[in-house]
Amino acid sequence: MKKVYFITGGTTELGVETLKNLLESETSSENSSNSSHFIMHGFSNSAAADELQKLHPNAAVDFVSADLSSDAEIDKLLDYLDALITPVTHWVHICAPKLLHLSKFAEVEVADFDMNMRIQVRSALVIAQFIVTQMSKKKYGRIVFVLSSCIYGGAKNT
Repeated sequence: MKKVYFITGGTTELGVETLKNLLESETSSENSSNSSHFIMHGFSNSAAADELQKLHPNAAVDFVSADLSSDAEIDKLLDYLDALITPVTHWVHICAPKLLHLSKFAEVEVADFDMNMRIQVRSALVIAQFIVTQMSKKKYGRIVFVLSSCIYGGAKNT
């Protein structure tokens, strides 16, 4: 079975590292990366992902950009995924807005909180509703949600 990996936040450092591990795993397996398709969503650091593709020239790696705080952009992203010949079989959600600063809890702006919820939670719900429907039809799929190290360590003195 052809695997289609979709990584939201795929051009972040963590996303590129995920791609690296998947490419190494797929090229070392019997199936080879020729049977897998990697779709990297994001806005930044695509140069690092491009370098990985150079190391694995036979791998199918595509980049797609979408602002996950925008309903219209999410709709375009879902149209792109819907047009794929093989539906997404594996989804890794690493998407989060860049943290410009970590504030004390009492200083967190409501607008920043709302933007984070739109990007990390609301977009995940809308994308999951679409992808799970496709996975259900194929009776196969894997979904992984990743929290960043910022969640693990937290902000100091908050």
